[in-house]
Amino acid sequence: RETGANFDCDIARAAMIGAVTRLSEAAPAAETALVLSVGDTFHADTSDNKSLNSGHSFDVDTRWSNVLEMGIEIMIQCIELALKKHKKVIFRAMAGNHDKHTGKVLNIALKLFYANNPRVFVDTSPAYFWYHQFGKVLIGATHGDTCKPDNLPSIMADDVPVMWGSTE
Repeated sequence: RETGANFDCDIARAAMIGAVTRLSEAAPAAETALVLSVGDTFHADTSDNKSLNSGHSFDVDTRWSNVLEMGIEIMIQCIELALKKHKKVIFRAMAGNHDKHTGKVLNIALKLFYANNPRVFVDTSPAYFWYHQFGKVLIGATHGDTCKPDNLPSIMADDVPVMWGSTE
């Protein structure tokens, strides 16, 4: 009643894979795909299903370890979908305010999973902001819980001044 609709891990998996399938099909044929998870992938960061910051309780479908495993599996499926169309995939999960630790675990798990695949690069940097230069375009990403969108350009210019100066 609280959310207006039933929601569980199976529904989340179907929604995520359906969305990434549509995005992959619609994407132009480019050499490199960026697969970015912008945080809160796991909704709760610990087995007690509470926020680390506020202590708020979260409604979670199953045990934390099951959610963690399913989230990793879903991201592998997303990367595999991108690999069908692109020669190279760059993956990065930003930590969100609900998964500050588990978001980092996701990056590490995927880096280990794809360790022998030269087509996949997983960025495991602990930085809260992520940047990628594509020609004259600078892409910046973060979860957004500590940064308003209007502030991102000045943060980008300060964090990566060489990239900022060589992009439009």
